[in-house]
Amino acid sequence: MRDCVCATVALAFVLAACGGRPGPGNFEKFTANENGVRLLERYIQDTSNPDEARVEAVVTLVQGGWALRLRKALDGCPDREDLAARTADALIRRLPDLAGTPEVLAATRDGAFIALSLVPGAERGPLQKRLADWVFAGLGPESSADEVKKAVESRVLVAQIADLGPHGADGATWMIRHGFAVAKLSQYLLSLKDPAVEARMLAAFKALHATPDIVIPYEHVEAIGKIRSADAVEYLLDLAQDDRQEPDMRSLAFNQAAEALDRPEGLRGAREPILARLRKMVARNDPDDRWAAARYLVSLQGRAALDEVLAALKDDGVYPRALEDPRKTLVDFCKGVILRERPPHTGEPEEDERTRPVEDALHTVKRLLASNNRVHQALGVVCVKATEDAAHADMLKPLQKSRVSLEPVIGEKVTLGTLAQNAVDGLALMAEVQAAEASGVLSAEDAKRKRFFALVNLLDTGDALRKAVEERFAEASRARKP
Repeated sequence: MRDCVCATVALAFVLAACGGRPGPGNFEKFTANENGVRLLERYIQDTSNPDEARVEAVVTLVQGGWALRLRKALDGCPDREDLAARTADALIRRLPDLAGTPEVLAATRDGAFIALSLVPGAERGPLQKRLADWVFAGLGPESSADEVKKAVESRVLVAQIADLGPHGADGATWMIRHGFAVAKLSQYLLSLKDPAVEARMLAAFKALHATPDIVIPYEHVEAIGKIRSADAVEYLLDLAQDDRQEPDMRSLAFNQAAEALDRPEGLRGAREPILARLRKMVARNDPDDRWAAARYLVSLQGRAALDEVLAALKDDGVYPRALEDPRKTLVDFCKGVILRERPPHTGEPEEDERTRPVEDALHTVKRLLASNNRVHQALGVVCVKATEDAAHADMLKPLQKSRVSLEPVIGEKVTLGTLAQNAVDGLALMAEVQAAEASGVLSAEDAKRKRFFALVNLLDTGDALRKAVEERFAEASRARKP
């Protein structure tokens, strides 16, 4: 009882200090201090008061500098969602008239976004559109950087643009066009998962990157890489071949394109422009570009691309200049391309082949071995070894005595005959490992590791190969121990 009396006395004191109870026409004086704001919150939350007056009280609370109390005030309302929609409507209507009072504008805008967040999703769209129309009023795709900066900075916070939903997409692309808040805005646009929006975002990036002397940040390329369209892959491949860009930037652009090319079934749009860029890339004198483009020409077209790919793997001595170890490249190309040819994907599940039988690729390997091109010969030898089947070792007999130097291919003083002997010895070692696994001497994991170490060693033969494999295996085993 005593507590009730105290509360009543306190309320009476507050009412007296504020000059009575809140009501239409006198809400503003209750924004002078914390006590008055509490009275406004009670008024707003009392559904016996007229709706129009409650909205007026909310607007007064916001424009009086208490926008951060809006959520608390609305959360306490039994009709929270309805009142939030009315509040957002009222605040948005006032925004165009507040350009001359930046502090009041900022408070009103923040209040509008807070109220908008409490409106049910199905009813939010029209309010988001009206808010977006105000934020980006007077702007368009041809607006200058200064025009965009001046208009947007005075109206909205970058973090609030995502709350505009799809209605903020056009304005966001105009901002990206001039390099404003690219990381946040591209993340927002991608979250909409709208191909048309992503196409406009890509166009904005292209326009931005056409700016003279621009240094393209990595975050731009990473954002473009998240667009699953053929147009995006084409542009990334263009950047990857743009010699004006730094090598790291070119590598990043290609790696982003490769992520999409590894899952071609998810690409929207025509593939022929992509193939045209890959053909241009495979003809370059950059060995990393050449191998990478060759890989994807085959993965996108299957066996039909082999003739043009093999013709592009010229015996011109550029390969030791590669950033990637040429030995690793040869092994990866054999395992990932020659022995794993895939036909063009048509979208039918039964045609989504993960591998083809090794026998289907052996005629390609024989063709490589019979070539006079040292790149082809080295690749053919490594591919025989990559079958991990000793039954194919006889294919290498004609080459085991060859003194042809493979230094222009591998970058090491090794002959074709030595490489062939390495493959024969490696296949024999792999057969021993397989037998040890079958008998239980080696676990499946250890056997797999030993076969890998035998495969990637392309320089040693005989006992030296066996010793090198055992040393790498022992080192790997030590590293795995806690």
